[in-house]
Amino acid sequence: MDLAQALGGGSPASTLNPEVSRILNPSVTLVRGETRLITFVEMATQSQLDGILEYKTTRGQPYGEVLWRLMAHVVNHGTQHRGEAAALLTGMGHSPGDIDLLFFLRENGYLRC
Repeated sequence: MDLAQALGGGSPASTLNPEVSRILNPSVTLVRGETRLITFVEMATQSQLDGILEYKTTRGQPYGEVLWRLMAHVVNHGTQHRGEAAALLTGMGHSPGDIDLLFFLRENGYLRC
């Protein structure tokens, strides 16, 4: 399985022009990517999640890794970036507020207190 197969289409790197997406409407690009990922997760079988995903790094180095591990990495990596962005904003006097997941879930009625 390759990245295009896992996401149900072309690789995000090959189908999106990052500069155009950034200028025109970055939220559209994010929603499309998120929608494709949610659709894949909802339809994925355990066999697919346990399968090896072949990919290349940005430097062209070929790798293969178990898909569910790569998916966990994507979530963790996004968390790192959100924390870094929050720290930068806070340092400039513009805190994004509480970005804690459990706080968000409680505030929006998704968790019982």
